[in-house]
Amino acid sequence: MMEPGCHSDQSLLEKSRTSVIDRKNIDVKKQKTNHQQWGSTKLKNQYHNKKTMKTTRILLLAFIGALSISFSGCCKTEKGEFKIIATLVAKEANKDEVRNALTAVVDGTRKEAGNISYVLHQDTTNPLKYTIIEVWKNQEAIDLHNKSAHFLAFAGTIKDKVDSLSIDTIREIY
Repeated sequence: MMEPGCHSDQSLLEKSRTSVIDRKNIDVKKQKTNHQQWGSTKLKNQYHNKKTMKTTRILLLAFIGALSISFSGCCKTEKGEFKIIATLVAKEANKDEVRNALTAVVDGTRKEAGNISYVLHQDTTNPLKYTIIEVWKNQEAIDLHNKSAHFLAFAGTIKDKVDSLSIDTIREIY
């Protein structure tokens, strides 16, 4: 569930793509006019190269802008809060069972009083790799979560069904 005032990365990227496409269409119209004025093929090629570089820069800036908007102020943690980044790679033979266990633990954890955010991600290049990014009010909330029935059931289910598991607990210091 998205916090009030937060924007999905999808909507931000769509807005940035739209503005870039609009800008690109304007550049193409200018480009046709300029080509009609220039007769030299060499000048046309130089013009194309500059326009390609400019379009690439615009796309890059739009992407960076979308990322900065999605991370600035939206869903920001307070200094006393803790984040956990848990990454696991499921074994091919157990991929469905691991995926079901992951969605079940997410559903249970989001109901916990000390949980601020608990989001499951899937790697874009390896569909067996999952990352959960968690935000907790404090260490006590994490300790309660680790003793909860849904977390213990999850841990029991994935035991011996994953190739790797890494868990990093971090907190904002600056």
